[in-house]
Amino acid sequence: GLIVKERHFPKESKLLYKSASGCVEKLNIFQVSNINTTLKYLQDKNFWIYGFTAKGEKNFTEVKWSGNNVLLFGSEGHGLSQHTKKYTDFSVKIDINKNIESLNISNSAAIVFHHINQHK
Repeated sequence: GLIVKERHFPKESKLLYKSASGCVEKLNIFQVSNINTTLKYLQDKNFWIYGFTAKGEKNFTEVKWSGNNVLLFGSEGHGLSQHTKKYTDFSVKIDINKNIESLNISNSAAIVFHHINQHK
């Protein structure tokens, strides 16, 4: 599923469906009013929260992706807020070229989901 903040997620439209390349029909989208409250709730329900940041403690490819996990990607340009980082259990990164600071969220998610799917 996909958890998004209500005010920051575009309403369903033809453009959204086209840009998602058919993926919207395959996802459960949960719109929440407060991401941090939702993360705390999920932690209490035995989910591990992985925050993706450029300064993550280890490469995401070194993680054994099993159990209940939440993959938390920050907003483009700003990353994860300091307050939201408090709710992560682990800080991970995508190891990329040293000359590139970060990737946009769609590229980051594509890389991570592909890797996890290939190594199940």
